[in-house]
Amino acid sequence: MVLGNLRRRPAVAMTVADRDHDLTIHGRAEPLGRASDLPDLVRDLHRLSRRGQFIPRQWDGYLYVVHLNRIFLSS
Repeated sequence: MVLGNLRRRPAVAMTVADRDHDLTIHGRAEPLGRASDLPDLVRDLHRLSRRGQFIPRQWDGYLYVVHLNRIFLSS
């Protein structure tokens, strides 16, 4: 279970790659709460999304903020 793993060890890493670049981030995930408990944040995230929708409708999962420690970019 991902949620349990993040509670035990909040360290996270993510890599996004395309044909010309690799972007890797390392950080610490902090839980914010369920989407239904954060209507103002969800509304703001929808508004900021280019598609106008940040999370699927009726989705009530947990939202996290990631505090970045390192960012690596290679090209």
